[in-house]
Amino acid sequence: MAIVKYTRDPWRALETLNDELTGLLGAPLGAFPALGRSLSAPSLDVSEDESNIYVEADIPGIDGKDIDISLRHDNELTISAKKERQEEKKGKNYFRSERYYGEYYREVDLPKPVDASKIKATMKNGVLAITLPKKEIEKERQVRIRVE
Repeated sequence: MAIVKYTRDPWRALETLNDELTGLLGAPLGAFPALGRSLSAPSLDVSEDESNIYVEADIPGIDGKDIDISLRHDNELTISAKKERQEEKKGKNYFRSERYYGEYYREVDLPKPVDASKIKATMKNGVLAITLPKKEIEKERQVRIRVE
């Protein structure tokens, strides 16, 4: 049996699949956030200045007390939350239901180690703002050698 080089482009196959699904659903697959997803990763911005790292995450419709923030190994930040679906009210006929319900989860590697004891977080208008103070880096010190 001869070995034959595979010449089909796998990316083209994915484009074709996406085109077929777009035709079937009437919109690109990305327009249906609830299809095949139980987790949503909130969009976020990470920035820094001389003394802090700042993380801002969009988590609309969730109360700040329902969000968990944890820090591992001084530089791995995890943001998670869960939004329960409200019971549908009797007598209402829904024509469209697009609001996201489920779990939010995002893990971020921070550029520098931070001091976990000084982290501050606030929630306003669906935006979670986290301030993470950087750890003090030990300054280089001179070691004297004692000659005997």
